[in-house]
Amino acid sequence: KSRAKTSNVDRLRYLYYLMTGSKFERCAAGFIGVTQEILDNRQVELSGIPTMAIPNSTNLAGKSPVTFEEHGEGLPRVVYMIGADNPWHGVDDFLKFAQQTVGQLQFDLVAGYEHAQDLLPANVTWHSYLNETEFQHIFKSASCGLGTAGLHTKDMEEACPLKVRDYLSAGLPVILPYEDTAFLGRDTPDWVLEVPNCPGGLLVAKDEILDFVNTMRGRRISLEEVSPYVGSDYWEARRMAFLKGIASPALKT
Repeated sequence: KSRAKTSNVDRLRYLYYLMTGSKFERCAAGFIGVTQEILDNRQVELSGIPTMAIPNSTNLAGKSPVTFEEHGEGLPRVVYMIGADNPWHGVDDFLKFAQQTVGQLQFDLVAGYEHAQDLLPANVTWHSYLNETEFQHIFKSASCGLGTAGLHTKDMEEACPLKVRDYLSAGLPVILPYEDTAFLGRDTPDWVLEVPNCPGGLLVAKDEILDFVNTMRGRRISLEEVSPYVGSDYWEARRMAFLKGIASPALKT
Protein backbone atom coordinates (compact mmCIF):
# COMPACT_ATOMS: atom_id res chain seq x y z
CA LYS A 1 0.00 0.00 0.00
CA SER A 2 2.84 2.36 0.87
CA ARG A 3 4.81 1.69 -2.30
CA ALA A 4 1.66 1.90 -4.45
CA LYS A 5 1.67 5.67 -3.87
CA THR A 6 4.89 6.15 -5.86
CA SER A 7 5.26 3.09 -8.12
CA ASN A 8 3.00 1.92 -10.96
CA VAL A 9 4.26 -1.65 -10.63
CA ASP A 10 3.54 -1.72 -6.91
CA ARG A 11 0.14 -0.12 -7.53
CA LEU A 12 -0.74 -3.08 -9.74
CA ARG A 13 0.56 -5.50 -7.12
CA TYR A 14 -1.54 -3.83 -4.45
CA LEU A 15 -4.67 -3.95 -6.61
CA TYR A 16 -4.06 -7.64 -7.28
CA TYR A 17 -3.73 -8.22 -3.54
CA LEU A 18 -7.02 -6.41 -2.87
CA MET A 19 -8.79 -8.57 -5.45
CA THR A 20 -7.36 -11.93 -4.39
CA GLY A 21 -6.35 -11.69 -0.71
CA SER A 22 -9.69 -12.62 0.82
CA LYS A 23 -10.16 -15.51 -1.66
CA PHE A 24 -6.80 -16.94 -0.65
CA GLU A 25 -7.67 -16.76 3.02
CA ARG A 26 -10.98 -18.57 2.50
CA CYS A 27 -9.10 -21.49 0.91
CA ALA A 28 -6.59 -21.79 3.77
CA ALA A 29 -6.83 -24.34 6.59
CA GLY A 30 -4.57 -22.18 8.74
CA PHE A 31 -2.81 -18.87 8.59
CA ILE A 32 0.67 -17.98 9.92
CA GLY A 33 1.50 -14.29 10.03
CA VAL A 34 5.01 -12.96 10.37
CA THR A 35 3.53 -10.49 12.89
CA GLN A 36 0.39 -10.49 15.02
CA GLU A 37 -0.48 -7.11 13.53
CA ILE A 38 -0.83 -8.68 10.08
CA LEU A 39 -3.26 -11.26 11.44
CA ASP A 40 -5.25 -8.60 13.29
CA ASN A 41 -5.32 -6.32 10.26
CA ARG A 42 -6.65 -9.05 7.97
CA GLN A 43 -9.14 -10.17 10.66
CA VAL A 44 -8.45 -13.78 9.69
CA GLU A 45 -9.56 -15.15 13.06
CA LEU A 46 -13.05 -13.77 12.49
CA SER A 47 -13.48 -16.31 9.70
CA GLY A 48 -12.72 -19.18 12.08
CA ILE A 49 -9.35 -20.02 10.52
CA PRO A 50 -6.66 -21.02 13.08
CA THR A 51 -3.82 -18.50 13.22
CA MET A 52 -0.40 -18.08 14.78
CA ALA A 53 2.21 -15.31 14.61
CA ILE A 54 5.68 -16.69 13.84
CA PRO A 55 8.26 -13.89 13.44
CA ASN A 56 11.42 -13.97 11.41
CA SER A 57 14.17 -15.90 13.15
CA THR A 58 17.79 -16.88 12.58
CA ASN A 59 19.81 -20.06 12.76
CA LEU A 60 22.14 -19.67 15.75
CA ALA A 61 24.03 -22.91 15.16
CA GLY A 62 27.76 -22.30 14.97
CA LYS A 63 27.44 -18.63 15.93
CA SER A 64 28.84 -16.83 18.94
CA PRO A 65 28.77 -13.25 20.26
CA VAL A 66 31.43 -11.00 18.78
CA THR A 67 34.21 -9.81 21.06
CA PHE A 68 33.86 -6.17 22.09
CA GLU A 69 36.65 -3.93 20.82
CA GLU A 70 36.80 -0.30 21.96
CA HIS A 71 36.93 2.18 19.07
CA GLY A 72 39.60 4.85 18.90
CA GLU A 73 37.47 7.95 19.65
CA GLY A 74 36.34 6.55 23.01
CA LEU A 75 32.60 7.20 22.54
CA PRO A 76 30.02 4.38 22.54
CA ARG A 77 28.96 3.32 19.04
CA VAL A 78 25.55 2.34 17.71
CA VAL A 79 25.14 0.42 14.44
CA TYR A 80 22.11 0.87 12.18
CA MET A 81 21.66 -1.43 9.20
CA ILE A 82 19.19 -0.56 6.44
CA GLY A 83 18.50 -1.91 2.97
CA ALA A 84 17.06 0.09 0.10
CA ASP A 85 16.11 3.76 0.39
CA ASN A 86 12.63 3.21 1.84
CA PRO A 87 10.82 5.69 4.15
CA TRP A 88 10.20 3.13 6.92
CA HIS A 89 13.92 3.12 7.75
CA GLY A 90 13.46 6.63 9.13
CA VAL A 91 16.86 7.80 7.89
CA ASP A 92 15.97 11.50 8.12
CA ASP A 93 14.87 11.15 11.76
CA PHE A 94 17.94 9.04 12.49
CA LEU A 95 20.27 11.71 11.11
CA LYS A 96 18.52 14.42 13.16
CA PHE A 97 19.02 12.28 16.26
CA ALA A 98 22.67 11.74 15.37
CA GLN A 99 23.16 15.49 14.96
CA GLN A 100 21.78 16.06 18.46
CA THR A 101 24.18 13.51 19.97
CA VAL A 102 27.46 14.69 18.47
CA GLY A 103 30.09 14.30 21.19
CA GLN A 104 27.99 11.69 23.00
CA LEU A 105 27.53 8.83 20.50
CA GLN A 106 29.14 7.54 17.31
CA PHE A 107 27.15 5.71 14.62
CA ASP A 108 27.88 3.18 11.88
CA LEU A 109 25.16 3.42 9.21
CA VAL A 110 25.23 0.40 6.89
CA ALA A 111 23.10 0.85 3.77
CA GLY A 112 22.50 -0.73 0.38
CA TYR A 113 22.61 2.61 -1.41
CA GLU A 114 24.78 5.72 -1.55
CA HIS A 115 24.10 8.90 0.41
CA ALA A 116 25.38 12.44 0.10
CA GLN A 117 28.39 12.27 2.41
CA ASP A 118 28.42 16.04 3.01
CA LEU A 119 24.94 15.80 4.60
CA LEU A 120 26.01 13.38 7.32
CA PRO A 121 26.55 14.58 10.89
CA ALA A 122 30.16 14.39 12.04
CA ASN A 123 29.46 11.36 14.25
CA VAL A 124 28.03 9.12 11.46
CA THR A 125 30.21 6.78 9.40
CA TRP A 126 28.44 5.61 6.25
CA HIS A 127 29.14 2.11 4.93
CA SER A 128 27.79 0.84 1.62
CA TYR A 129 26.63 -2.79 1.22
CA LEU A 130 28.62 -5.17 3.44
CA ASN A 131 28.66 -8.97 3.45
CA GLU A 132 28.25 -10.85 6.73
CA THR A 133 31.95 -11.05 7.52
CA GLU A 134 32.28 -7.30 6.99
CA PHE A 135 29.30 -6.23 9.08
CA GLN A 136 30.28 -8.63 11.86
CA HIS A 137 33.53 -6.67 12.02
CA ILE A 138 31.51 -3.44 12.43
CA PHE A 139 29.56 -5.11 15.26
CA LYS A 140 32.73 -5.62 17.31
CA SER A 141 32.97 -1.96 18.29
CA ALA A 142 29.21 -1.46 18.65
CA SER A 143 27.54 -1.11 22.04
CA CYS A 144 24.02 -1.52 20.59
CA GLY A 145 22.12 -2.14 17.38
CA LEU A 146 19.21 0.05 16.25
CA GLY A 147 16.03 -1.48 14.78
CA THR A 148 13.73 -0.02 12.10
CA ALA A 149 13.26 3.65 12.97
CA GLY A 150 10.41 4.78 10.72
CA LEU A 151 7.74 2.07 10.77
CA HIS A 152 5.11 4.73 11.50
CA THR A 153 5.50 5.98 7.91
CA LYS A 154 3.48 2.99 6.69
CA ASP A 155 1.03 3.00 9.60
CA MET A 156 2.53 -0.05 11.28
CA GLU A 157 3.43 -0.69 14.91
CA GLU A 158 4.90 -4.20 14.78
CA ALA A 159 7.71 -5.89 12.85
CA CYS A 160 10.48 -8.47 13.13
CA PRO A 161 13.33 -7.18 10.93
CA LEU A 162 16.24 -9.44 10.09
CA LYS A 163 18.80 -6.79 11.08
CA VAL A 164 17.70 -7.13 14.72
CA ARG A 165 18.21 -10.91 14.46
CA ASP A 166 21.70 -10.20 13.12
CA TYR A 167 22.45 -7.86 16.03
CA LEU A 168 21.23 -10.33 18.63
CA SER A 169 23.01 -13.32 17.09
CA ALA A 170 26.21 -11.29 17.50
CA GLY A 171 25.34 -10.58 21.14
CA LEU A 172 24.47 -6.89 20.75
CA PRO A 173 21.84 -5.24 22.96
CA VAL A 174 19.14 -3.60 20.83
CA ILE A 175 17.07 -0.40 20.62
CA LEU A 176 13.62 -1.01 19.14
CA PRO A 177 11.53 1.96 17.87
CA TYR A 178 8.59 -0.40 17.24
CA GLU A 179 7.00 -3.53 18.75
CA ASP A 180 8.96 -6.65 17.85
CA THR A 181 6.80 -9.77 17.48
CA ALA A 182 9.40 -11.88 19.29
CA PHE A 183 8.86 -9.97 22.55
CA LEU A 184 5.05 -9.62 22.49
CA GLY A 185 3.37 -10.91 25.65
CA ARG A 186 6.73 -11.66 27.28
CA ASP A 187 8.88 -9.90 29.84
CA THR A 188 11.22 -7.54 28.00
CA PRO A 189 14.88 -8.39 28.77
CA ASP A 190 17.10 -5.66 30.19
CA TRP A 191 19.16 -5.74 26.98
CA VAL A 192 16.19 -4.41 24.96
CA LEU A 193 15.16 -0.74 24.98
CA GLU A 194 11.77 0.08 23.44
CA VAL A 195 11.31 3.69 22.26
CA PRO A 196 8.34 5.49 20.62
CA ASN A 197 7.33 4.63 17.07
CA CYS A 198 6.48 8.15 15.91
CA PRO A 199 8.04 11.02 13.95
CA GLY A 200 11.04 12.17 15.95
CA GLY A 201 10.70 9.18 18.28
CA LEU A 202 14.47 8.81 18.67
CA LEU A 203 14.79 12.41 19.83
CA VAL A 204 11.82 11.98 22.19
CA ALA A 205 13.73 9.12 23.85
CA LYS A 206 17.16 10.74 23.60
CA ASP A 207 17.96 10.61 27.33
CA GLU A 208 16.75 7.00 27.64
CA ILE A 209 18.84 5.96 24.65
CA LEU A 210 21.98 7.65 26.00
CA ASP A 211 21.53 5.99 29.38
CA PHE A 212 20.87 2.59 27.78
CA VAL A 213 23.84 2.72 25.39
CA ASN A 214 26.23 3.75 28.14
CA THR A 215 24.88 1.05 30.46
CA MET A 216 25.18 -1.63 27.76
CA ARG A 217 28.60 -0.48 26.56
CA GLY A 218 30.84 -3.51 26.12
CA ARG A 219 28.12 -5.98 27.12
CA ARG A 220 27.47 -9.06 24.99
CA ILE A 221 24.32 -11.19 25.28
CA SER A 222 24.73 -14.96 25.31
CA LEU A 223 23.05 -17.06 22.62
CA GLU A 224 21.20 -18.94 25.36
CA GLU A 225 19.52 -15.65 26.30
CA VAL A 226 18.58 -14.61 22.77
CA SER A 227 17.58 -18.05 21.45
CA PRO A 228 13.98 -18.08 22.82
CA TYR A 229 13.36 -14.76 21.10
CA VAL A 230 15.07 -15.01 17.71
CA GLY A 231 16.39 -18.59 17.38
CA SER A 232 14.95 -20.62 14.50
CA ASP A 233 14.99 -23.81 16.61
CA TYR A 234 12.47 -22.22 18.98
CA TRP A 235 10.17 -20.66 16.37
CA GLU A 236 10.24 -23.47 13.82
CA ALA A 237 9.28 -25.96 16.54
CA ARG A 238 6.22 -23.79 17.22
CA ARG A 239 5.45 -23.58 13.50
CA MET A 240 5.59 -27.38 13.11
CA ALA A 241 3.36 -27.91 16.15
CA PHE A 242 0.82 -25.50 14.65
CA LEU A 243 0.90 -27.24 11.26
CA LYS A 244 0.54 -30.68 12.86
CA GLY A 245 -2.46 -29.42 14.81
CA ILE A 246 -4.12 -28.34 11.57
CA ALA A 247 -3.22 -31.55 9.71
CA SER A 248 -4.28 -34.05 12.40
CA PRO A 249 -8.08 -33.68 11.94
CA ALA A 250 -7.70 -34.40 8.23
CA LEU A 251 -5.49 -37.42 8.94
CA LYS A 252 -8.20 -38.94 11.11
CA THR A 253 -10.84 -38.88 8.36
